[in-house]
Amino acid sequence: MSLAGRRYDAKSTWTDGTSTLSGRGLQPLTTIGPRIKTVTFANPQGDLVWKAEQPIDGSLPPRFTCFNYDGEHHLLETILPEGNSLITSYDGEWRPLAVTKGMRGVAPTGAWATQCLKNASNWTGPFETVGVTEYGPGGWVRSVTAENVKTAFVTDGFGRPLEERSPAGVSSARIRSDGVVGLGGSYAARRRLLALREAPAGSGAGRADDRARL
Repeated sequence: MSLAGRRYDAKSTWTDGTSTLSGRGLQPLTTIGPRIKTVTFANPQGDLVWKAEQPIDGSLPPRFTCFNYDGEHHLLETILPEGNSLITSYDGEWRPLAVTKGMRGVAPTGAWATQCLKNASNWTGPFETVGVTEYGPGGWVRSVTAENVKTAFVTDGFGRPLEERSPAGVSSARIRSDGVVGLGGSYAARRRLLALREAPAGSGAGRADDRARL
């Protein structure tokens, strides 16, 4: 049993919660906050299989979210509490290409989705693409489309971001000699670029840390 304080952002107040850990010592099974109890279950490989959230007072039934991973820990599908799914497709290097969202067409039958069988009474419905990632030479992210907005990224020869170009305008990046990147004062843009900066497989390069250092 452990006690942890949490807050959503720098301006919100701290709230206490307790977590009960599984025998693996890594995956929290039950987390009790001031209003919500969250129960999670992971498989022996450490992949999250399902998550249930329920008000502490039991006024509503638990809402389940289920996750399907392949043997290499790539997330393939997420079934949301509303019954719709998020499906991620990958390229040959297992880089995420597109995310589609909608009703999966048939009720799930895999063991991973057992807790989500009652999420929807009718599993049929349209699918739509909600996110697309394009890669350029060297495997660096070239553009990301989300919520029908396409954002392009310009990088230097080392894959470090120089510009973020979107319909809202251009954010310029400054790269210091120590590798720290600043994006014209746009913290949100900086975080988006850092989240995308994953080195291509086999390159030996690492991912930037939270200070944008290579």
